[in-house]
Amino acid sequence: MPNPPSAWRIDESKYPKNGSPADRLRFLLRYAVLAPSGHNSQPWMFRLSGDAVELHADTRRELPIVDPDNRELVISCGAALSFLRIAMRRFGHEPVTELLPDSNNANFLARIRLGEEAVVPEEDTALFQAITKRRTNRQSYDVRPIPFDLYAALQEAAQTENAWLHFVPSGREREQVGEMTEQGGIALASNPKFRRELASWIRTNWSRAKDGMPGFTFGWSGSESLLMPLAMRVVEWGRAQGRAARDLVNDAPAHCVLGVSGDEPIDWLRTGQALGRVLLYARSQDVWAHFLNQPVQVPELRRRLAELLGKDGPPQLAFRMGYALDVRPSPRRPVKDVLT
Repeated sequence: MPNPPSAWRIDESKYPKNGSPADRLRFLLRYAVLAPSGHNSQPWMFRLSGDAVELHADTRRELPIVDPDNRELVISCGAALSFLRIAMRRFGHEPVTELLPDSNNANFLARIRLGEEAVVPEEDTALFQAITKRRTNRQSYDVRPIPFDLYAALQEAAQTENAWLHFVPSGREREQVGEMTEQGGIALASNPKFRRELASWIRTNWSRAKDGMPGFTFGWSGSESLLMPLAMRVVEWGRAQGRAARDLVNDAPAHCVLGVSGDEPIDWLRTGQALGRVLLYARSQDVWAHFLNQPVQVPELRRRLAELLGKDGPPQLAFRMGYALDVRPSPRRPVKDVLT
C-alpha cells in the first residue's frame, strides 16, 4: 500500500515541548484535523488565542441537502475536538474545555485551553496511537465476530462522553434497521440535488485536492473515479444503492447506533466527542467502521429508528464495524489551511 499523505505522518518527537502555547497548539491540531467528517468536508476552523484554541464551524463546507440543520457538521467538529483533547493529554496537558462559549455566535463551538500537567491514562495512550491509523473502511468485512467484552468497552467509551451506543442484535431488529437503511438510501438518491451534492465531493484518484472522497475510498479504479460522479448526477441509482446498504447492515459483524439524550448543538458536540473515542478505541483493537447514516438523514426514518431502539434521545449516527484489510486514508487539509 502506498505511503499515506503527509498529513497522516506525524513525528511525535517534533512536539515543541518548550515552545510557546501557540507553537504547541499548532502541533496538536495536526491530530485534530484527522477526525472523520461527512463527505470528508472537514468543516472546522481554529483560532489561536493565548494558551487556548477556539473551534469554529466552517459553514462554507456545509451539506445543505443531506444535512440541512448542520447537525452532522457539528458532530464532525465534535470529533475533531475529541482528537485534540486526546492529543493534549498525550503530550502532558489536561484539556480545559468550554462548549458553546458565546451565545451570540452559534458557529463558535468550543474553546480548549492547555491545562495543568496531566498523567496520561493507559487507555488514552492507546486512543492517541490510533488517531493516525483510523479511517473509514468501506470494504467487505470478515465474518469473524467482535468479542463481547469489546462491545462493553465501546459502550463505556461512549458513556464517558454522556452518550449511548446501541449494538443492533442479529434477527428481526437488525432486519428492520437494514430496511430503514435501504429506504433512506432510496429516498436520498431519488433527489437530484442530493446526487449533485454527493458527486461534488467525490475526487478522482489522482486529484491533489485536500478534501472530499477520492474514488479509491470506494474501491474504484482511476477511470471509475472519473466517470462515477458524472453518472451520479444523471442516473437515479437509489434502489441498487439502497439494497447494497441494507446488505451491509445485515451482513456486518456488528452494527451500531450512537446517540445522546438531546438534539441540540451541544448534544451534537457531545455526540462527536463520543464518536471520536468509540472509533479510536475500536481501531486500537484492529476494528474498522463504516458510516451508514441513511436512517438518521431522513426525518421520518429517524423517528421510526428512535421508536425501535427506545433509547433516551434520538439516534445521531449509524455505522457498521468489523475486521478488514487496511485502506488508504483520505486527504486532509494542513493545519495552516484551517487556522484563521
